[in-house]
Parts: sequence; C-alpha cells; structure tokens
Amino acid sequence: MIRVFHRSLIAIAVGLLGLQGLRGAAPAFSVAEGKDQIGRWYELRLGSATMRLRDAPAGTFWMGSPEKEVGRHADELRHRVTLSRAFAIGQHEVTQAQWKAAMGGLPRIYSGTVKGPPSGPDDEVDNNERATKVVQPKDLISTKGDVPIVFVSWDDCQAFCKRVNAGLSGWRVRLPTEAEWEYACRAGTDSAYNDGSSVKSARAEDRNLNSLAWYQEGGDRTLRPVGGRKPNAWGLYDMHGNACEWCQDYYGPYEARDQADPRGPDKGKFRVIRGGSYDLNAEDCRSAWRMWREAGEQHKAIGLRLVLERINP
Repeated sequence: MIRVFHRSLIAIAVGLLGLQGLRGAAPAFSVAEGKDQIGRWYELRLGSATMRLRDAPAGTFWMGSPEKEVGRHADELRHRVTLSRAFAIGQHEVTQAQWKAAMGGLPRIYSGTVKGPPSGPDDEVDNNERATKVVQPKDLISTKGDVPIVFVSWDDCQAFCKRVNAGLSGWRVRLPTEAEWEYACRAGTDSAYNDGSSVKSARAEDRNLNSLAWYQEGGDRTLRPVGGRKPNAWGLYDMHGNACEWCQDYYGPYEARDQADPRGPDKGKFRVIRGGSYDLNAEDCRSAWRMWREAGEQHKAIGLRLVLERINP
C-alpha cells in the first residue's frame, strides 16, 4: 500500500457521533486485579463484557525509527522518551461486545449503508478496489462480538471513555498517548516488529509479520477476532495489524531532544492513529508507523485500545 492511500484513508461518515444506546444513567462498572506469569493484570468489568489490561512498567525507550528501517517515513524521527509512571493498557483492542456493553449498542453507522468514493484526491483507489467493494459497516458485525470495534471516530472514543468513567469509582479510562502506545507496542524491543524482527517484504506477504498480525497480504482483508496472533513480551495482542488505533495526541512532528512523558502538540487539526490494520501492508504495521485523521472521521479499519488508571493514585 503506497503512502498516498493514508492521506485519504477513505474517511467514511464524517460528522455526528451517531451513537446508539446511552439509555438512562450509566451502569456501575468495576475493576479487579491480579498477577500471573507475565505480570500484573486488571479486569475492567462492563456488565455483560469484561476487558483485560496489563501493566506496562515505567522506563525509557527509543521512539521513532532508524533512518535505514524498511518502510520508514520522514515523520518517524528517532528520539529518547522516558515514561515516568507505569500504566495499564488493553491486552486487546476494544471489541464490539465491550462497546455494546458500555454504550448500549453499536454506532449507528453499523445499521446503515456507506458508499466510498471511487478514488481519493490523488486518484488512488482504496486497496485497488472500486467503490462497490468498499467494506460496508454491517459486513463487519460479529455475532460473537469478539472483533475490534471500528467505524468509531476519535470523538466517539471520548464519548465511550466518558460513559465508562461515569460507571467507575476510583478508576478512569482514556486513550493512550502516542508515546505510551509505541512503548507498549515495543515491549522492550527497538526493531520494526515487537518480536525483534525486521521488515522482509514491505508490500507483499512478510513471513516475519505473519505470526504477529492480520494485515493486507497476511489475511483475507477483514477484521479477525482479537488475540488470534502472537502477543508481545508484555502480553499485548494485535499491536500490529487487525485494526488501527486512535491515540489521545494531536498529530505533529517529533522533537529531536530527549523527552519525558510527552503528550504531543498543544493543538492541531488531526489526531494520531497507530498500529496498522487488516487493510494495510507490512511496512505500515511497524512499531514506529504513524498516521493522522480528523477527530470526527470514522473508517472501516480504525478502532481503539484503552489505558486504565487510578484516580489520584
């Protein structure tokens, strides 16, 4: 997939949140915690669904990519980042079942019909497919609810977090910062992929990525149930591929200096997206890959992963 595709990403259904549910007062949610061979875990109980999160320890890492990394883009300037506090991040991407449990239903877009344009602003076509083959929201509904929620904008994600937080006591959820996301994805590695391997085939099937991700050439170009590929060293699944994930930050250039607990620019037009997806190729599933969209945009391959934190720990 060429870089120009990302500039259009065929943003389907921009504008209103289009959320279903939200009936009455927020239900009471809860958090349990424990420890296993990987480390400390947290279980966010959302009524009919639960969500497992895992600790990412405080530490320092190289954010961005080296200049010779295959598939690298100019906005991946390598720099040192320190995260001064541990944080808990979703073991999986937020699923349809978890979204429904909190929000009372899927976003309205799932019950509608979406028509993508025949081409983007530079005459490129989404995945070389005509508009009639653009995935429709209803085609991505899972009867088990175990696939990532997509077609949610950054604004929708804020509404989801607000809804969950209204039902919690002593805890809150939010989107990860971009630095938190990449740190958690890498899990101590500084390679293109989080198992220590590099990109072998940027725009074809990549044997190094096959065990880690559902991506364009390594699947059937549709969402898959979360957790179907190998996790990283911290027990996190689908950090590469399946669905892209919104981050909290505004998109902007990196600074070359060392940074501590960065939160991105103070303002901007776009929000950050990370992780790659079932609809992108291998080079765009790297740990350092980054993209941007407007906060109100919804897309067939963009979802979210949560961070859980104590209030006034």
